[in-house]
Amino acid sequence: MRSGLAASGLGRYATAPNQPAGVNCGPRRRWLGFAAVEPDRLVRVDPAAMQKFAAALEGAAEDLRSRLSQLDDQVAEMVAGWHGGAGSAYRSAWQRWHRGAVEVQQGLTLMARAAGLAGLDFASNESASAATVQRLGDV
Repeated sequence: MRSGLAASGLGRYATAPNQPAGVNCGPRRRWLGFAAVEPDRLVRVDPAAMQKFAAALEGAAEDLRSRLSQLDDQVAEMVAGWHGGAGSAYRSAWQRWHRGAVEVQQGLTLMARAAGLAGLDFASNESASAATVQRLGDV
């Protein structure tokens, strides 16, 4: 079962330097997954895609958290009866690796929240701009 970025289909955008299939950005735009950079340096943002990206990041973070929990249980069981220098060295290395993995999971969660909030802000600003243009047109 695929989860996180892979399941959303957005993971391929993060590494693809050219535009993804099915997106008509034109040949001179650089596609960023939820935004396209125009030749004139304007950034066009798709708030719905940003929300999808945020959900994918959150899914990846949750998947990592769940797998780390399972791995914790397995490692704890494995090292419970492991004594001596090798056991101590393994436990020490495991603790360092685990701290790093938790930091990655927390980073994914923070990025998901930031992307989600940015998407909401872009949508809100777009609505406010559209309302302003509409009012100006009515004058």
